[in-house]
Amino acid sequence: AGACLPDLESLLNSATLMGLESIVEVHTDIELAFAVEAGAAIILVSNLNRATNQEEPMTAERLRPSIPDFIISAAGGGYSSAGECYDLLDMGFDAVVLGRTLFNTRHGEQLVKEIRSRRADLSSNFFRGFGFDPDADAKPFEPLPTEEDLTEFDVEDDPAGAEALPSLDVDKKV
Repeated sequence: AGACLPDLESLLNSATLMGLESIVEVHTDIELAFAVEAGAAIILVSNLNRATNQEEPMTAERLRPSIPDFIISAAGGGYSSAGECYDLLDMGFDAVVLGRTLFNTRHGEQLVKEIRSRRADLSSNFFRGFGFDPDADAKPFEPLPTEEDLTEFDVEDDPAGAEALPSLDVDKKV
């Protein structure tokens, strides 16, 4: 965001008109405020300062409380373990970018599986919170009744019968 602050809103609008989703990368409180004000729908808070090419740990954690909940938020820059990802997700981030970590390790696939397994656990706990057991055997749905299963209902057979219905004079002109 810092590289294009004066033009950010115009760039976001242009991307939207082209049918694109934009991710606005921020590193400071000022960049974050500009991104929110400009209408960014997705914000990546990076610990990597692009101006100095130095990692500034805890930037994402420090800026997360200032991101409104209706904006999709991601954290990136220097994260390398499932535990760090879990902490960021618990903090309210919607995603974690693991770019260099995945390129610099032989165990990237294993790391992704570990992170995803936590997501599955979170989903199961979500449903349990509402009284559903996602591990229980699902009961099959009852089939819809067929026409033969439905009983005819005749107004004449009803004790209140036709007397309960208002009389309609279909021949009467309005």
